[in-house]
Amino acid sequence: MEIAVRRAGPSDAEAIWKCYTAPLAVRNTLQMPYRSLESVREQLTKCGEGDHILVAAIDDEVVA
Repeated sequence: MEIAVRRAGPSDAEAIWKCYTAPLAVRNTLQMPYRSLESVREQLTKCGEGDHILVAAIDDEVVA
């Protein structure tokens, strides 16, 4: 199994949203719980050149 770390893009919004709303993630972070899919999509769309949101992917599926 190879894990790839890459910059997130707008097409990753749903996979990132699923990670954010997982029960253990909600319980163990300081982020607002139960973010909407639209808020994640907006965050990824508004990223500038100096912003880096990273994801970990296995076989092109975002897992973290």
